[in-house]
Order: sequence, then structure tokens, then C-alpha cells
Amino acid sequence: MPEFAGTNLQGANTTRAQLLRPYPHFTAVTAATNEGYSWYHSMQVRFDKRFSGGFTVQGSYAWSKFMEATTLLNDADLRPHEAISTLDRPHRVTMSGIWELPLGKGRRWLNGGPAVLDYTAGGWSFNWIFQAQSGQPLDWGNVLFRGDIKDIVLPDGQRTVDRYFNTEAGFEKSAQRQLASNLRTFPQRLSGVRGPGFSTWDMSIIKRVNITEKLKLEFRAEAQDALNQAVFSNPNTSPTNTLFGQINSVQGSAQRRVTLGGKLLW
Repeated sequence: MPEFAGTNLQGANTTRAQLLRPYPHFTAVTAATNEGYSWYHSMQVRFDKRFSGGFTVQGSYAWSKFMEATTLLNDADLRPHEAISTLDRPHRVTMSGIWELPLGKGRRWLNGGPAVLDYTAGGWSFNWIFQAQSGQPLDWGNVLFRGDIKDIVLPDGQRTVDRYFNTEAGFEKSAQRQLASNLRTFPQRLSGVRGPGFSTWDMSIIKRVNITEKLKLEFRAEAQDALNQAVFSNPNTSPTNTLFGQINSVQGSAQRRVTLGGKLLW
């Protein structure tokens, strides 16, 4: 009869790695528990300039920290590992506004000018939405690290897509020296080691023309990510990978998108 009869193992022999598992007589143990938890603290500020004089602007700022304990660092741990959440964004800023140029009929300047002047200079408005936020904490696997965690972060001026953090801070890069059945001690995520943040502007220009009292024409030009600022993905965090520390992709399928349109109202 096989040595492990009645279990997931059906052979007379097994590997050393299997014997080092917390429950070596099973190839896997699946369980669902309700012991995970998280906590979030923030300071939120909002300002609003109501529409007057053809101008309005709204903005908000959030300074926050989001922690969670939802996974085990090691299979035999008695409680989940507390770490910064992947959803944590310490700083987030949003702004939006509308500015109607004070030119043309019904506005501050050129109100009584000829109709041809109103057709060209009047009826313009400018809209914008701005968003910016901190980057995402990087996920680390079962890495071997011999060094000071504080050395992993590079100053802003030294970060590039080819070396986004200090890959020489003490990571073991040799594939032959990696461990599979050790007790992990390196944190799952580090609050100070993050992927790229992002900032983006969405803008639009609208021109309205009053052809008659009831017939109106509207032209619109809209630009999503008007400044064409790339939103980079997180760098590679596998020390044995040749792309370790590098960013080799962007989020989304495209950056700047411009849309032109017209609308006739009656």
C-alpha cells in the first residue's frame, strides 16, 4: 500500500519540498475564513467657486492612508499580514472648470457689436478636467533581500523607465539561490516604494453661433488627455527577471484622443 494512501499523495515517495510544507500529507489546503480586515484614514478638502461672470471652478484634495490584512505572508501564519493596500493613493487632486469668454452678444465686451463680429469672436467657452494621484504600492513576491529597505527608493530625478527603483539595494537575483519553502519576512508591499503616479488634463472648446432667434449652431472640439501624458504601468518586481525594475508598458490602449463635432439646435 502506498505510504500516503488516503491523502492527495498517491505514491510511495514524495519530494523534500512537499515534506517542508505546513501540511505535507496534502498537496494543497483550501479554506475560506472571515478574518481579513482593513482600515482607512483621510483628510479631504473641497472648494467650489459657483458660476458667476461666466466662470466656475471646483476642486478637491484627499490625503489618505489605506491599510489591509487580507492575505497570509506564509501558509502557516496565524493571522493575515498587515500591509499597505494596493488601493492606497496618499494624494489625489481633482479640478474642473468652465470659462465663457466675455466676448459677444450678452457678454461683457462687444455686446453691441455687429453680427459678423459676434459670429467670430462671441460664443466661445473653455472647459477642463484635471486629475492627479500618487502611484500604487508595488507587490513583492517571495524575494530574498539582504540590505536596507530605505535604499530601494530612488530620488525622483534618478527614476527612469529602465530603472525605476534601486535594483542593487540588496536583492538576490540569482535564480539558483531562490527559496521555495522558507518563511517569508520581506513585506508584501512597502508604503514608500510605489509605481508611477499620473496626472491628466481633459479639455474642450465650444463655439456657439446664434443664426436666428430659434436656430443655433454649436461646434465642439474635445481632447481626452490633451497634453498626451503617458500613464505608465508598474515596474517589474521579480529579481530573477531580466526586466527587474523596468517599466515596459503603459495603461490603456491610447493617450491623447481628439473628437470634433457639431450640433444644430432649433
